[in-house]
Amino acid sequence: MLSLKESERLFTALGEASRLRLLALCVEGEGAVGELALALGQSEPRVSRHLKILADCGLVARRREGHRVCYRAVREGDAAELTRAVLARLDPADALLRRDALRRVPPDGHGRDPHSPIESRLGRAMREFVGTGTVAGRALLLGLRHLELIESLEPRSRAATVVVRAPSAVRLTRSWIEARAAAECAVVELLPAGAEPWPAIFLDRAAVEPAPLAAALTEARPLLAAGGRLWLFERYEALEGAGEELGSHPLARLRRLLADRGLACERLQPLEAEGVHLLAARARAPSLAAS
Repeated sequence: MLSLKESERLFTALGEASRLRLLALCVEGEGAVGELALALGQSEPRVSRHLKILADCGLVARRREGHRVCYRAVREGDAAELTRAVLARLDPADALLRRDALRRVPPDGHGRDPHSPIESRLGRAMREFVGTGTVAGRALLLGLRHLELIESLEPRSRAATVVVRAPSAVRLTRSWIEARAAAECAVVELLPAGAEPWPAIFLDRAAVEPAPLAAALTEARPLLAAGGRLWLFERYEALEGAGEELGSHPLARLRRLLADRGLACERLQPLEAEGVHLLAARARAPSLAAS
């Protein structure tokens, strides 16, 4: 039996969403801190703090393996019974729990694909820059890394094509969309040939991208319809090394890159979250009448 004080500590530990998500993962199998952090999309120090609280309450057990510290849910005792009772009441179709399970490093040891989409504070800042529900009609999302951008689309007309890079990322993105009833989003690895130009295109380059921005814009420009808008998210440091001929400042360089491709920059804003510094831009292609 648990004392009142022990019960208080256990319920305090369970009264936080991230710790519940960690418990759900640890019940399914042992995991190292880095693996669990990737699954939750949070930093390792933050996840370590959550795991320490769970361990101090006897909800998870620690095991050191060289430089790695692994955690698993306890299997016996009052704490284990309480864990099973709480997790049994969680909806297995919950979007966050499903996403955590999909993003977890698989047991074959190959690890999570680095291009798999995620949810994060940075993604929410990107969505706020676009504006929720402001993009209606067809949209193309290239190199999607932050799933929140899908939420920028008008809910009644989410006819979007999402291009991701790997089968694991396709599976995760489809699962996320399904959980939110965004059924009109097509998720593909390769852009379909012969498609009509899109009135809205998103370029999510918040991750470290192998292709330079100039090449990505050159590839995306013919896909944008006349009068269409392009939303771009690029790392600040990538623009710092973009070449002196484009201007002395990253903002000037980004404006010049857009102008060189016939795109008028309508809005430009720095974004910062989770230690990542971005420049976010919205640009418009000329209309048929103007061209």
